[in-house]
Amino acid sequence: MFGRDKHQPELVREDTVDAQGVSSARVKLDMSVGSLHLAGGASSLMDGRFEFNEGMEPRVNYAVHNGRGELRVDQPTRPKSFNITRNRWDIRLNNSIPFDLEIDNSAGE
Repeated sequence: MFGRDKHQPELVREDTVDAQGVSSARVKLDMSVGSLHLAGGASSLMDGRFEFNEGMEPRVNYAVHNGRGELRVDQPTRPKSFNITRNRWDIRLNNSIPFDLEIDNSAGE
């Protein structure tokens, strides 16, 4: 059903988000399509590894307001077709920082 488009290169990016001393955080993950793997064990607020096709690069935004972190990872570009070779997010969050988690994984796993 879903074919592989051999013409789309697969890219890899790793991101680390420093907690900047926050006491809690709000984390929003918004992925349009693909596989999201979420775990604990990050030494920072978030350690992420992203594997994606060209044009599907995720955005990572972080800000601190009144001692509370606001982390958003999203995918600004929606796929034009389902011929996606790769779109996998491996995200580890810190075990010591309490957080509210919101996930929107519209067409993913």
